[in-house]
Amino acid sequence: METPQKATLLRRLPFLHSLDDASLLQIAERLTTASFPPGDALFVEGDPADCLWIIEQGRVDLLVHEGEERASLGQLTSGDMLGDSDVLSAGSLGTSAIAVEPTRVLIWRRDLLLDVLHVHPR
Repeated sequence: METPQKATLLRRLPFLHSLDDASLLQIAERLTTASFPPGDALFVEGDPADCLWIIEQGRVDLLVHEGEERASLGQLTSGDMLGDSDVLSAGSLGTSAIAVEPTRVLIWRRDLLLDVLHVHPR
């Protein structure tokens, strides 16, 4: 995904609405991308919460373990964020995310996210 397309996706995130195009492009340049085939885990419950994941395309099932069973919390699609409730706490992820179909995501490392929140606290 090219930087301008990343910036367009970022513009859809509520906490970035007030940023200008130049700021969004600067953020977008620092994000990485990853692709996952169906059935692959983006992350697993208990992994370090060191990234915010933004679905560019595809569909992801969000799961939580309840004893020996896994319960689905629902599915997320293009434009949705994952890990947002955990990344600021610097703890561990409370859910697992499994690609339901071919999925591509933007990965925003925690340290970069905190830099942006420091510069643009809104």
